[in-house]
Amino acid sequence: MAERKTSLADFDFGRVDLSTCDREQIHLPGSIQPHGFLLVLDPGTLAIRQLSTNVADLIGCDPEALLGGSMRALLDDPSVDRLRAVATEPDLEVFSPLPLNLRPDLLDKDGGALSLLAYQAASLGERFETRFAGMLHRNEAGLILEIGIESQPSEPVGTVNTSLRRAIARLGRTQTTQELLQVAVAEMRALSGYDRVMLYQFDPDWNGQVKAEAKVPQLGSYLGLHFPATDIPQQARRLYVMNPVRTLGWVDYRPVPVVPAVSPATGTPLDFSHSVLRSVSPIHLEYLRNMGVQATMSVSILRDGRLWGLLACHHMSPHVLSHERRQACALLGEVIGLQLALKQDQSMIAYEARYRSVIARMVENAIQSDDIASALHARRPNVLDLVEAGGAALYYEDGVVTLGVTPPKASVRRLLKWLAAQRSHFSSFFTTNLGALHEEARGYTGVGSGLLAVSLTGNWQNAILWFRPEVTHTVKWGGKPHKGLEADEHGEMRLRPRKSFEAWSELVRGQAVPWTTAEVEAVGDLRRAIIDIALRRAEELEALNRELRRSNDELDSFSYIASHDLKEPLRGIQNYSRFLLEDYGERLDEEGRRQLETIGHLSERLNDFITALLQYSRVGRVDLAAQIVDLNQVVKDALTLLQVPIEERQAVVRVARPLPKLRCDRVRIGEVFSNLISNAIKYNTADVPEVEIGHIPPDRLAEAPESVRRQATSGHHTFYVRDNGIGIRERHQQAIFRIFKRLHGRSKYGGGTGAGLTIVERIVQRHQGTIWVESELGEGATFYFTLVTDLD
Repeated sequence: MAERKTSLADFDFGRVDLSTCDREQIHLPGSIQPHGFLLVLDPGTLAIRQLSTNVADLIGCDPEALLGGSMRALLDDPSVDRLRAVATEPDLEVFSPLPLNLRPDLLDKDGGALSLLAYQAASLGERFETRFAGMLHRNEAGLILEIGIESQPSEPVGTVNTSLRRAIARLGRTQTTQELLQVAVAEMRALSGYDRVMLYQFDPDWNGQVKAEAKVPQLGSYLGLHFPATDIPQQARRLYVMNPVRTLGWVDYRPVPVVPAVSPATGTPLDFSHSVLRSVSPIHLEYLRNMGVQATMSVSILRDGRLWGLLACHHMSPHVLSHERRQACALLGEVIGLQLALKQDQSMIAYEARYRSVIARMVENAIQSDDIASALHARRPNVLDLVEAGGAALYYEDGVVTLGVTPPKASVRRLLKWLAAQRSHFSSFFTTNLGALHEEARGYTGVGSGLLAVSLTGNWQNAILWFRPEVTHTVKWGGKPHKGLEADEHGEMRLRPRKSFEAWSELVRGQAVPWTTAEVEAVGDLRRAIIDIALRRAEELEALNRELRRSNDELDSFSYIASHDLKEPLRGIQNYSRFLLEDYGERLDEEGRRQLETIGHLSERLNDFITALLQYSRVGRVDLAAQIVDLNQVVKDALTLLQVPIEERQAVVRVARPLPKLRCDRVRIGEVFSNLISNAIKYNTADVPEVEIGHIPPDRLAEAPESVRRQATSGHHTFYVRDNGIGIRERHQQAIFRIFKRLHGRSKYGGGTGAGLTIVERIVQRHQGTIWVESELGEGATFYFTLVTDLD
């Protein structure tokens, strides 16, 4: 079993100076301030487990003798009964301060509690009274009772309540946030009596700025000065949230230890996080002495449970508030926080009303437009009307459109790649100092120090970005915001709080005006609205595609049936025209024979068209027979079928590199190669037609020409058939894939129906690929088509 620790010396807290102030355990000081005493009680029996040693000086009791004993040794019977009645209540704060009376015999002792704050009473020069009140809270160590001893001038009953009601009324009549802050410090000073009251607001990095101040005339002003985050370290800010009011009666007080130092209930030092009398960090005391301050109070201002700022109260002489006034200051701090939230909410509501109107009109424009992206930038209102920004950029389908003043488009593209790499799982991003995060942005701080970006699709493939320029400004610090090295009494160098609080200016660059919460929410709402439109259109498009597929299926069925059924009567026409010529040709004159021959030619032509239509419809109706196919053999078979035209034209056909094995329909892909090779020979006037068949693997696509990379699909195999033929004008390069579209007369280049390339395109599409042509008139043509790696 681990050895039980019995004193603070047994616990390693480390050396405390500014080099470790972020780790200083200020909630475990082991001591209290002397204007009261502390007891830790057993919640059930009210037996004393721990207590502060100043009970000896204040009420003449031996601390060791009180340990383990009853509270009746200290309080009169009614006070003990009141304490016992509330000891098990869940919300002890409701009963604080609890009126308590010491046993009469303790007050009669010389040097007792009446002399504790004699220095303050003497300075008042008035009749004063001493009161006792108990502040209660609990933790794992037990029930914590802090008995505060007040020496205060007598004042009429209700004076504090009257002052508090007046302060709340004045706060409620303020119109602006700044007016609210100024009234807040004035009323807090009137209620508390401190020489100076400052309202101190934190920024996102926990630096603070004095936003309002009320003071006696002879003191210098801190209004507008900034203070670094190191002045109030993280653990102190945490305590400000837990315990909203913190007082220090006199910086030169002598800390009073609590005995035993280690809680008998937990075996650890007593946690003073919620203590009213908690002793103050030596570093903070030194800081206050450097400022010339003798007494302080801080009142936390919370917004949504988070520390927004502080009301910092300073006095140039010792100053202890009565419990009544302390409680009134705490309540006033809560009211100030609520009024501040109300003012900020009113401002946000006004902005929300404006931006929702802007979004509604943008959505209406987008719904009425065929192009969502165009509606967001080409019509008013546009994305630049949504938030205050110097410029905006819309990145949509690999295109960049800019509005206002922005970085160059190439920089915007690189910024999007950086966002995709850094923030791929986030839908939004904002910063006021982009240059600190993205090195290239340091070169355009004048237009883009601030960035607010929202992704419209996954991985930032479509996005909107807003830019704000840097605002070069001078920050006035309350003293140089850096720690200084000084030798301590032993000659060792230590970091100490700064001693000068004169205004010290620093030029700040690369920072933009911060984005507000409302602006961040506005772009989020716009994103959701755009996604809703896109999803609605996708659903409409899917419904339309389903209808088109149904119509195409019906058309394929009709084409197949019609072309199949027309074959038989057409063959009869051909046969009977031939029979007439054979049997009755000698009885007909030349004109009669010519007309019969025309009927035969026309029926033959019609048969070709019907055959092509039947083949086209069959491509759409018949399931693909997918299997692993060696495309080298497919091309070899196609060349065998085309042997006659190849030999007639003495054409040269070569395969540039071995072709892969892919999962596809062997027969259909054979038709693709056969048709393309046949056309390359047919539409060719060169003495020696040349045809090249090639293949670009997916991992070699980056080496292909830019025009191919733009058309090809990543991860697909790309094939081509290149010739030195007559070429195709650019304006006809899409039309050649339309069914029965011919660029030449039937008598030229051997005729044909004009359906071959249409069938080829449909076969490729059914294989989840694409086909296109690159050509110039008289310079030959290259037909490219893609196939997936493994067809389902």
